[in-house]
Amino acid sequence: MELKKGNQQTEIGIIPEDWEIETLGNLLKFKNGLNKEKEFFGKGTPIINYMDVFSSSEIKKEQVNGKVTLSRGEIKNYSAKLGDVFFTRTSETQDEIGMTSVLLDEIKDCTFSGFVLRGRPISNKLFNGYSKYCFREKNVRRQIISTSSYTTRALTNGRLLSNVQISIPSTIEEQKQIANTLSDTNQLIQSLKKLINKKKAIKQGAIEELLTGKKRLQGFTQKWESKKLGSSGKTISGLSGKTKADFGNGNARYITFMNVISNVVINTSILEKVNIKQGETQNTFKKGDLFFNTSSETPDEVGMCAVLLEDIEDIYLNSFCFGYRLNNEELNELYLSYLINSNIGRSIFENLAQGATRYNLSKKNFNNIILNVPKDINEQLAITQILSDMDAEIEALEKQLQKTQFLKKGMMQELLTGRIRLVKPVAQEKIKPLAMVTEPKVVYKKKTKPKKHNEHINDAVLIGTMANVFGSDKFPLTRFMYTKVSYLLKRFKEEETLGYLKKAAGSYKPKTRYGGAEKIALQNQYVKKHISNYKGKKYENFLAGDNVTEAINYFKDWYGENALKWIEQFKYVKRNQLELWATVDMAIEDLKIEEKSVNFGTVKELINNHKEWRPKLKRPIFSDSNIEEAINKVNQLFL
Repeated sequence: MELKKGNQQTEIGIIPEDWEIETLGNLLKFKNGLNKEKEFFGKGTPIINYMDVFSSSEIKKEQVNGKVTLSRGEIKNYSAKLGDVFFTRTSETQDEIGMTSVLLDEIKDCTFSGFVLRGRPISNKLFNGYSKYCFREKNVRRQIISTSSYTTRALTNGRLLSNVQISIPSTIEEQKQIANTLSDTNQLIQSLKKLINKKKAIKQGAIEELLTGKKRLQGFTQKWESKKLGSSGKTISGLSGKTKADFGNGNARYITFMNVISNVVINTSILEKVNIKQGETQNTFKKGDLFFNTSSETPDEVGMCAVLLEDIEDIYLNSFCFGYRLNNEELNELYLSYLINSNIGRSIFENLAQGATRYNLSKKNFNNIILNVPKDINEQLAITQILSDMDAEIEALEKQLQKTQFLKKGMMQELLTGRIRLVKPVAQEKIKPLAMVTEPKVVYKKKTKPKKHNEHINDAVLIGTMANVFGSDKFPLTRFMYTKVSYLLKRFKEEETLGYLKKAAGSYKPKTRYGGAEKIALQNQYVKKHISNYKGKKYENFLAGDNVTEAINYFKDWYGENALKWIEQFKYVKRNQLELWATVDMAIEDLKIEEKSVNFGTVKELINNHKEWRPKLKRPIFSDSNIEEAINKVNQLFL
């Protein structure tokens, strides 16, 4: 292929003609860290530890909390200075070896530990801010991983790292422009996350005030009144007597309980199709009907509702739910949906949920519920409009966040390889490649651009791949397993995780099961169902299907070979351990959005403050020591 004008072919790929190829040995002088006995730690001078390097691409003064007692000679010999680049020297897996972080503050008498390598700049070719990103570029990471050794642990050293090649802009100005652009994008992502969190908190506050009458809207003075649900409308039973063969075809649409509990309004675009046979008489529904979930494994989901706001013919309901149709215009259906899904409604319905292993809501108890509502229907409509506008704003921000994260991921690789230029190319003679080192180099194949694919197809591919990695006749892939591992994988690949809910078992993504992903995986034969029995109850699990190779190929194309190896580390991880890691990571992400410090105390406090998570702290797996270990583990997993 003919090179485009202004580019040059190098051993590590095509780069701009005015960029340079350097080995790390020509940029940095490497030194192993300090090894001291346990009794020397806890007080003394600051020390940069493994997790300081692993958990972030930059190190600042407030992040260095380790202390060690040393002599003046040791402090001088193992000093850490502004601009030093630190590499993780050892790791449990090769994917985690050689992660880098740059010291961006001058810290008096700071040193570094034996699990870390220091790379001290020996030239002025690298800008500190650019160093935060360039050593984490995909091609550089591939070289570091491939040159490391592995027996029981992955290891690297200064000699191996010295031969790794990196492409760099020849001017500090271009490096600054790249670093500033990537930093600005990171700040935008964090700002959007913070803003979304703030908007959700504002909405929650508005719900608590407007739906209780603590705050009245201007112009409304009529007293509120009590309404009994049984007197204000009638319940309608859901669809029954259908088999699995009836679903996935036909013209009628079918509302599942997940469609009901996912939002205050039914999203008709994702409804499943169902076949209604000739002669069957079933209850149908219409615009304005509400739908209630009446059965769940947890009481908090019982009685959650959603309203249908579209005119659709032939729409039916799951038998685990029932419909509710208002019989007058004294109540607005959307207002009622907001009210029942608020903390006010949740406390009422949770108290009425009956059961031991599964919780249910009877129509009798439902009809006896009394709600306090505005007597003036116009006040209900005004409150509903405010809350609907807030939802629309939050949804728009979440879409913007997803788009920004996607752009940042692609932009980082484009900028660090020179495919996108932020400054005018330097006019000069073509730069000659550096002399070849004596050791042979590995030529890395450029990763192909991922194919376009939507969320459900993506998750179908993940289910198929995980069924192949984790599933066997004796131990098939469970929904619990693929939900937790897919969440962790998306965090590892810096993909959006908005669809994962904070439920009792940790991260939970109902869309995977009820939004189409499982169905796609089964139809494409990426997986096949495996039915098992436990204590007289049937459970649906998954094994690899006949076309699983197709799913694996898509996975490799979209995520890379390293990601396939990365998920293999979870093959023998116990269920409760996965739950612990996923829960702790979601807590850490919330703390980051709120710009709070991340430590054992703040993580445990957040879990304790979450209604569904609080009971976890009574379980042995969520002991203080296990939470502390989990914080360290998730930091290792995602870098």
